[in-house]
Formats: sequence, structure tokens, C-alpha cells
Amino acid sequence: MKLKPFFTAGYRSPRLGALARVVARTVASLVVLSLGFSTPASSELCAVDEVPAATLLIPHFMVDLDACETSGLNTVIKVTNASPTTTLAHLTFWTDWGAPVLHYEIYLTGFDVETLDLADHFCNGNIAITGPNTSPHGHLSQDPAFPPECENFFPFENPALTGALLDRLRLGHTGQSLSSSGDNCFSAGHGDNVARGYLTLDVVNQCALLFPNQFGYFSEVVGFENKLLGEYFYSDSSTGFYQSYPAVHLEADTDGMLFSPGDHTFYSRFVSALAIDRREPLPTTFGASFVRADSAAVGTELLVWRESPGLNDLQGAECGSSPVEFPLAAPDVLAFDEEENPIAVPLSADLQTQRLALADILPPSPAAGWLRMDMSHDAQGGLFGDGLTQAWVTSLTPRLISIARAPDEPPAPAPPYAGFPAISLDNICPGRVLPP
Repeated sequence: MKLKPFFTAGYRSPRLGALARVVARTVASLVVLSLGFSTPASSELCAVDEVPAATLLIPHFMVDLDACETSGLNTVIKVTNASPTTTLAHLTFWTDWGAPVLHYEIYLTGFDVETLDLADHFCNGNIAITGPNTSPHGHLSQDPAFPPECENFFPFENPALTGALLDRLRLGHTGQSLSSSGDNCFSAGHGDNVARGYLTLDVVNQCALLFPNQFGYFSEVVGFENKLLGEYFYSDSSTGFYQSYPAVHLEADTDGMLFSPGDHTFYSRFVSALAIDRREPLPTTFGASFVRADSAAVGTELLVWRESPGLNDLQGAECGSSPVEFPLAAPDVLAFDEEENPIAVPLSADLQTQRLALADILPPSPAAGWLRMDMSHDAQGGLFGDGLTQAWVTSLTPRLISIARAPDEPPAPAPPYAGFPAISLDNICPGRVLPP
């Protein structure tokens, strides 16, 4: 099979008897009707809660490319179709400068779940192999007519990413130069060979050779059904490191009645604030507790995603420099100790996505408390004139224990972390709730 241009940028149960098949079909029909599977559960728009959504945001991923042969640091994504009808999810890889590098469609049958191993993408060039004749179809799956535009896309064959395309993925996410872009870069350099960035998965109605920041994506391609569920996992078998978190679930206004031009939406930066994406926006201000243990040199870490126009120059930016969009202005962060005394925290979240260790930022005291984080950075008002920009913060708190070991023993495994989304203190939907 030839590589498609859109990349630019078991066990079976024994056969039932006739009576058993009738009973099975009857029970299945009753289950579907009683649970209301025809319309996935929904919740109030602008709550940014974990319900079926039209867009999933994986706010930060990491893959250690130096450990491709030894199963090192990796990120795994699970995406689920919570509805009985087949859907298409448009997956986009974005760098920490907000540059789109790769996209492709994932075909999900009814109640389907697909696992995306990012190390397999970066190290081996293997993507998710799905399609109408490839993906399994359960007996509760309802499969409508396949979009005709997709006939030239499916099925995929692995390795689907080779040559210049695989180089673009690897180099684009590790702050290294691409000869195809005049030796410019598409992401910040971190002095290692760890690929970093974030992902979006959008419900779409057709296959297309478009990134979300390209003209026509939201007017012709994107869908508005809230069907997707998602999770992501960090793991490193060499240290026993493991973390899991829910994806950010962004609902669409299915009726098109809530958002109007000039309202904040998740993809405002790509639709000139016209709200045609109809995705609920993220908050701007968050609260989260923190702990720190100097003796163990560990403490709370933050995964921080911040809204940005992204890297608008398709040729990238000069390596070692900052594009005009970056660095983002520092957020306004206060750390309160457990006696309500505040100190300002110099949190340098200057990229669109990053992982930050508070032990490198906070002074030795306080050892515990909570953070109030205003992540807006657009002092000029931008598209809206209100200075508000979206963000998402996940707080990672380690189990602070002392592990005794002899001098000749290998380093102790990384401490296990409990992760949870920081508490939203506002929203910027119509009729917004302002932060305290």
C-alpha cells in the first residue's frame, strides 16, 4: 500500500443454537433500550467533566527515544466510543510550541476501544490499524454507511510512518532541526531525546487532509456528537514508574444554541473566535494542594497545558530561539501554607505544554499547602479583549517515603504518584463564572 498524503503533516464463542440466538438478541435489545445507549450520557456544558465528549485533550505526553529498545518512558492512550454507532476520531500530534506534526483518522465501531502506544508510533512507525474491514464489530455495534471520502484512507498498513515522515515526528517533538523546513525546529529543546507534546482527538464526519488549524476543518470535517471517552498512562518498566489520568473531555454544543461569535470556545484560536467549533472552553484559574519533602527531593508536580495561537509558521522557527508566540507570560501563582500565609511562586510555564516539579521552584518552607493558579497570559486581550486564556492543570502528588538502600544498590524506583485534575475556580463560557 502507498502511504496516504494525509499523514503530512481471539477467542470466539461457540456457535449458539437457534433458541439461544433468539434469546441473546432479545436480551441485547432490552439492554440497549433500558440503558438508553442510543444517546450517550451527557452533562451540563462548561462543567468540563468526564462524560462522553466530541473532543479529547491529552494535555501532555512523553516518550524517551533513547529507550526505544529497552521499554523506557512511554505514554499510552486509550480512546473509547461510548455509543453504539461507528464514529471517526481525528488524532492530531502537537508539539510544545503548538505545531501540528501528524494526523490520521481512527475508525471506532460501536462501543469500541482503541489503544495507542506512542512509543510504537515514535520508535517503530506503527500507528493504530483500524477500518471498516479491519476493526472488530460486536453484535451491539451499529454501522452506518461509511463516508465515501474515507475509501482512499483505509486500511492502513504498518509501519505507516517511514523516512521523512518518521523523521518529522521524532525531530519535530524533540526540538531538533528538520532539513525539510530549512533546518528550523518545531518544538523547544530540552537537552534530552524525550519527545514531548500534546494530543487532540476530534469526532469528525469524514476523512480529510487537514489539521485542525487549517481552513475548512471546522466548516466541513468536524462533527458535534459527544461520543468519546479517553485515558492516558505514563509508564517506565525500568524504574517501575506508572501513572494514569483521565483525558480532558470537551463536550460540543450539539444543538448549536449556546455559543455565538465572540464567545470563548476550545478552538477559538483556529476559528477567529467565531465559535463554529462549538466545543466548551477550558477554565483559566485553578486550585490544588501541594506537598514537598526536601530529604527525598520530591514533591508535587504539575502537568500544565496553556492556550496559545501555536506555531503559525509552517516552516517552524530557528532552533535555539523562541518563536514570536513564545515564551508565554508567567502565570499568577500563589502558594498558601496551612496557616493561610501566601507567597508568590515563580512558575515558568512558558510553553503550551510542560511538566513542572514544584520542588525546583518552591522554597523549603512551606512544606505543604495549596496553590491558586491564574494561568491567563494574554495581557493585550487577544481575540476577546478580556485577557483570558484557557488552561488545564493536573496535580501529581507522590507518596513521600524514605527507601533505605546500600551505597552499591541501584537507585530506588521513582516514587508512585497520585494524579488528579486541579480544581477549576472559574469558567469562560457565556454567563461566565469569574474566579474568586
